[in-house]
Amino acid sequence: MVTRIVLRPEMFTREPRLLLSTGYAELSAHRYGTDVAAVRLVTDRTELVWLPFHGQQIWRYTVDGEDLTMRTHFDEPTGSTVFEENYGAFLLHCGLTGIGHPSAEDTHALHGELPHATYDEAEVVIDDPHQAVSLTGSCRLRRTHSMDVVFRPTVTVTGTDPLLRITAQLQNLRQTSFSYSYMCHINYPVFDGSRLEQSLELDGDRFRLVPDGGQDDQTAAYTASIAADPEVSNSLSSAQPITPEYCAIIRPRGDADGWARFLQVRPDSSSAYVGFDTRTLPMAVRWISNTGDESAAGFCLPSTSHHLGRSRAEADGLMRDVPGGAEVTMTVETGLLNPEDTEAMRARIRAVVDRATDGGSAGGL
Repeated sequence: MVTRIVLRPEMFTREPRLLLSTGYAELSAHRYGTDVAAVRLVTDRTELVWLPFHGQQIWRYTVDGEDLTMRTHFDEPTGSTVFEENYGAFLLHCGLTGIGHPSAEDTHALHGELPHATYDEAEVVIDDPHQAVSLTGSCRLRRTHSMDVVFRPTVTVTGTDPLLRITAQLQNLRQTSFSYSYMCHINYPVFDGSRLEQSLELDGDRFRLVPDGGQDDQTAAYTASIAADPEVSNSLSSAQPITPEYCAIIRPRGDADGWARFLQVRPDSSSAYVGFDTRTLPMAVRWISNTGDESAAGFCLPSTSHHLGRSRAEADGLMRDVPGGAEVTMTVETGLLNPEDTEAMRARIRAVVDRATDGGSAGGL
């Protein structure tokens, strides 16, 4: 049996309100002091805080009592639509007219319209036979003579599995083609002593370092060491200052099914994991920040493009098109893996890289 709970803004009050309780999940609704509506989903192992009407952000992601969200000065969402004034979510949808920092030639906001989009519809879907809970909804973005699209993200949690399965569907309602970029911005903290592993070789064809122009001297020395030997970047330490950030543009390798997989492996052999279908998300961005006030390991942000704005993406041939009347669905999964599952995932990553090293084709950036 499938149960749907259609959400309305008036259902959310400062005092938490129970929406549904099953043998495997409990859902409640509340408003933050900033008036932002939120749904809290609690299962045996996982707790999510989801903002149904504000970007459909996943504000917090907790597994076995551990908050796995990047560290910032924002304890709760502010409700602002300015990216820097409402900063601290575990997962953000980014795009569509552009992603990343707009250049002087661009008119899109930082990371586009999606991070703080107002959603027209939001609902919770309970699939009892599979013990699955899906959080979903849609927003419609329209501009005369240029765009009329519907964006539908969905995050699904199943049973005792802490993995989040995410789809992002884009439907073009115009008769003409729509040119877009999309990024799934997933923000773990920097885990001290962790190691990054990914489905690619860190060479010039598939890994391009992009230091921040405002980096301080310690960060400049660190990024210079990465430029000399990219392998340096795979070791993360909470003692290494990275101010304000550094990024790398990545062209991953997919397996036989087109999936790329990335890990931040912790000293206890558990890991944060990101996997995605490269047939619709052919690139990724690595984004690391460790300022002493912020700690963020966006070690894999699945993407259609780099993070350098629409004009650069157009010049580099990275914008993607969805024909008039058509739709596209992008698929991502992320979550905390135990040591056994981590080792299995590492083996899959090594197999992809080893196969490429034995004669796979290069894909340049």
